[in-house]
Amino acid sequence: MSRIPLPYSPKVLELFRNPKNAGAMEDATVSATAGSP
Repeated sequence: MSRIPLPYSPKVLELFRNPKNAGAMEDATVSATAGSP
């Protein structure tokens, strides 16, 4: 049985699992919340 290839590259999966620009910032002037409705 052959595997179905994923539509995402290994780099995209790595950044999804370990985001680089996420988290709290010191001295932030705005805040936002995102998500599914």
